[in-house]
Amino acid sequence: MQDIFQKRVSFLFNFTIILFGIVIFSSCDEQPAIPDKPVEKECEIDYDNTLNTESCFSSASSDNLDIVTWNLEHFPNTGMQPGWETNDPDETRLDAVAGIIESSQFDVIAMQEIVSTRLLDELSCRLGDEWEHVSYTFSEGANMAFFFNASVVKSLGHKKILANKNYDFASRPPLQFSFEYKNEVVNLINIHMKCCNDGQARRKNASKHLKEYIDENLDKDNVIVLGDYNEEIYDYNGAFSNFLDDSQNFKFADGYIESDKLFDEYSYPSWPSHIDHILISNELFDNLDTAYTIKFDNCDSKYFSRISDHRAVYIRLKI
Repeated sequence: MQDIFQKRVSFLFNFTIILFGIVIFSSCDEQPAIPDKPVEKECEIDYDNTLNTESCFSSASSDNLDIVTWNLEHFPNTGMQPGWETNDPDETRLDAVAGIIESSQFDVIAMQEIVSTRLLDELSCRLGDEWEHVSYTFSEGANMAFFFNASVVKSLGHKKILANKNYDFASRPPLQFSFEYKNEVVNLINIHMKCCNDGQARRKNASKHLKEYIDENLDKDNVIVLGDYNEEIYDYNGAFSNFLDDSQNFKFADGYIESDKLFDEYSYPSWPSHIDHILISNELFDNLDTAYTIKFDNCDSKYFSRISDHRAVYIRLKI
């Protein structure tokens, strides 16, 4: 009888431990924010910045918060070759991107299609000590990152969100980066949604998950959702109708490009389509100064062949 009792006690104990582990694991869907500590650079790469961006973009203002979303098309390698992580980086491309960042003087850049997050260090070494970056490795060739000027914004941490909705986000769930600017906390959410027609249902589901996350976790906060949405805002698929229908709380800062049919301003001109967007929450409506597509191709004739097939989309906020 005692042996039976001991076995039952042992079984209940083990069962309790397993159950407890399941509860803890299931509750850890959203990763805690990783605090970003300044990293002392041990490198410096001199490069010849011959790119003059004045003809396509005037330098950002120190009086405003200047943010860009930029799909860099398998950065920093040229072409879609196997073994991206081990291929040598395209030095010319690294120089060109560093030149754009340095001359444009953005405050924060949301990047998509980063082949290797390790090679972001190569880019960082070309910029000044004030530039830092955070990233997550999601899948080969489709990582996301934030570059930011640490002398302007103070990082509060970054984290991967909605990882349990991995399929709908095409194995690259959103990357959230929070920072402080002039005593205001701003939350950026970097996204790269599933492309093409077979991604219609997934984009719609991803948009649903994203809005639910913001409503539940960032309801009263300054929020900007930016990146490669892989669909036009007013597309017949209506993936983002949940945000459009809640116009009191959300606005696409670049929405006028589509509604006014400004085809020359589209972010993906080879299709042509406008699929890179910047969505802001109502807390920032009054701070919106301007938003538009930056035509770096006007000042670099080789932009589409050596830098990206996407144009960057820019927003200026008066805070």
